[in-house]
Amino acid sequence: MKNRTPFLALAATALLALTSPVHAAGPVNPNLSGSWVTCTDSGIDDGASLYYGSVTCGGDPAPTSGGVGNIDMGTGMDMVAVGITGANPFNFYEVYWLPVGQPITSAVKLGGFLTDCNGNTPNPVRPSLLREITSATDGRSGTVVDFSTTVGATAGAGVFLAYSRGPFSYDDPVTTCPWPTTFNTVNSMYDTDATAPLANPAVDLSVDSIQYVSGFSH
Repeated sequence: MKNRTPFLALAATALLALTSPVHAAGPVNPNLSGSWVTCTDSGIDDGASLYYGSVTCGGDPAPTSGGVGNIDMGTGMDMVAVGITGANPFNFYEVYWLPVGQPITSAVKLGGFLTDCNGNTPNPVRPSLLREITSATDGRSGTVVDFSTTVGATAGAGVFLAYSRGPFSYDDPVTTCPWPTTFNTVNSMYDTDATAPLANPAVDLSVDSIQYVSGFSH
């Protein structure tokens, strides 16, 4: 029998967290308030009463560590920090916010992150910031997502959902590490131009599978 985290408990944790501050102040390594678990282990596909709609889980590897949370870097922005280790290598993940009680199809896209040859965010010790990503270069320098602007300053409790948009590079992660030299773009599957638009198909919330889930309250 699989060791599953009941999704109702995950959602309840998010609701309880409403009474606690979740923002880290200053340019420090944030204390990520929710750990990533696989969609299957989260139990979100069990039809928990807090969420509605058809939910399917993907099969990406279980992360060995990592999480997600908001952080105030003193810039006036409500940024989202994300870290993960042990996901698929050279992969483009996109993160959505789903408030408690809303259908999966109403989840709001926040931004994305790219993994290195080991399936990690580039610096797991200091999590990356969610960014708007259209090219491989954007994984490190794209526009940083502002949670409050995107979702609303009174978002309440919910969960982060991570979807896979597939490989952003088809380089061999064993021989090309930590970062690829060619990229899956609209021009070629092995494009050397890291600034070219990636060819990964957009997420379709009505049919695509959730890979990772993290409980959180804003």
